[in-house]
Parts: sequence; C-alpha cells; structure tokens
Amino acid sequence: MKYTRLGASTLKVSRIGLGTMNFGVTSDEAESHRILDAFTDRGGTFIDTANIYSRGNPQGPFHEQGHSEQFIGSWLARTGKREQVVLATKVMLDMGDGHAGLSRTAIRHQVEQSLRRLRTDRIDLYQAHGWDESVSIDETLAAFDELVTEGKIRYFGCSNFSENQIELAYESSARHRLRHFISYQNSFNLVLRNRLRNPMGNFFLDPGDASRYGIGLIAYKTLANGFLAGKFHKDAPIPPESRGSEAVIRNCYNDRCWKLLEAIGAIAHRHGVTVAQVTLAWYSMHAAISTALVGARTAAQISELVGAADLHITDDDFDLIDKLSR
Repeated sequence: MKYTRLGASTLKVSRIGLGTMNFGVTSDEAESHRILDAFTDRGGTFIDTANIYSRGNPQGPFHEQGHSEQFIGSWLARTGKREQVVLATKVMLDMGDGHAGLSRTAIRHQVEQSLRRLRTDRIDLYQAHGWDESVSIDETLAAFDELVTEGKIRYFGCSNFSENQIELAYESSARHRLRHFISYQNSFNLVLRNRLRNPMGNFFLDPGDASRYGIGLIAYKTLANGFLAGKFHKDAPIPPESRGSEAVIRNCYNDRCWKLLEAIGAIAHRHGVTVAQVTLAWYSMHAAISTALVGARTAAQISELVGAADLHITDDDFDLIDKLSR
C-alpha cells in the first residue's frame, strides 16, 4: 500500500480508501466486518463513512439509520484496530432527529451520536457533508474548531463544496484565526474530470494549489459506476443490475471514453491485472489526490480493488491515460 499525508495534517492515509456507503444497505454486519478485515489486512488505513449512511440509501434489506457507523464501531470493538485506521465521518444531512444542518448546535449534537455509534473517543476527520445556506460558515468553522480543541475530532474537512465555497471557508478561517479544512471530498474520475455537473472536483488538482491551501482531495465515484472497472463493453448489452447505468450511458458512451477504456484495458492486459486496478493505480500516482475511495459489497471485491496499491504503472502509461481522459 502507498500512503500520503492528508492535506496539511499529520494524518497518514492509504492512497486507496474504503467507502462504506454499502454498509447497512447491501452488506450486513458480518459482511461489512469481512470487508473491513480484507481492507486493513492489505494495508488500508483510511475508512470513510457518514452519519446519514445508510439512512440516505434506503434500498436494501439491512437499512436502518446510522448502520454504517454502527457496523464500523462494532468491528473496531471486536478487532481493537482503532489505532491502525484513520476514521472519517460526516455531518449535515437530516437524520430525522431535529438536528440537521451545520449550526453549532447541530454539529455538537451529531458528533456525540457518531462517537457513540463508532465506539470511539475521537474522530480523525470530521467533514461537512455539503454547504448549508442557512448557517454562516463562520459558525460552522468555529464549531469544528471547538471540537478539535476539545479532542473530539482531530481535523475537519468538507465534502461536495464548490470552488467558491471552499475559498469563502478559507477566508473565514483566516479572518477569525480558526483552523481550516484539510481535505475536500468530491466526485472525481477519469471520465468526468473536466466536465462535472458542478464546479466541484478540479479546484485543487494542481499540486501547487493543493499545497498553497493545505488541502487534499478525497475522490469518490472513482470507477464511474463500474465503467472504469471494465464492466461495460461497447457492443454488448448493459450488465444486469448495474448501478447508475443511465449515468454511464449518458457520460461514458462516446468515442472519447471508449478510447480511454481501450487504452486502460491494454495496460491492464500487459501487467496481468484488472481494468479497475489500473484506474486506481493512476489515481494513486496523482500528486493532488490524497486517497481514492472504493466500495464493495463483498470482501472478495475489496481485495481485488485494494490490490491496485501494489501496482505501479509506468510514467508513459500514466501520461497516456492522462491525455485520453482530458
């Protein structure tokens, strides 16, 4: 596994991180534990969740609010691996308990709930799960800053913020002499890197900007709903039960993306690995991407994906993928 520091922090994170949105939706507690075992056994350290998981994903037999955090907490209690992982969760969305949003009151209420579900005394990275128009960013940052001082969180970051929103947050931190975001978690992949549905995702991909702001990118949707894992083929039917197949057709069924996929496939064949592993290896070599999140329904799937960390594609391979994806 490759590792890096997350933004201007002391957090040492694996370049491939584990996203746990499936926990409590398609993966029950036992399978979630097996996924966590497989991830950490291969050297993975960064585990990302949110208080809203799995409430935000009600499709599935195990749905109950907070199940993702609960399953991680029970795994930590069983294995005693708290010191081996970097634990990240999020706050803002409506949990149905009257404490939604990013006000000081809501943040302080929800952090206690997350700590209880996760069975830990601190959260390594606490993330604003979107921009809250109803609350001043000054209040939000002050609340996060208080929690760092109290030792309940170590650092804080943001998710799904635009370029302008991140700049406003940094100006607020400087103006009030508060700690600032050390990460931003946004949708990013080789298909959508330059034409996202909003301004998010490319702001700090220049390593100079990332260093100046002290911020690192946590990328999600890295495999583009399976397209960049090689699950879709140009002249074949759509795979049954493919998640996000409509988005794949809309964003990926074009000459540029088929050429990109063909090139990744050729590199994978040459290395004797999978398409998904080459895609993730590219992310792990990008200086401004701190960690690329992957999710899986089974432990076997996560073992394959984390195996990408052992792969080093050549500089020529990296440059070719970079060129075709622009």
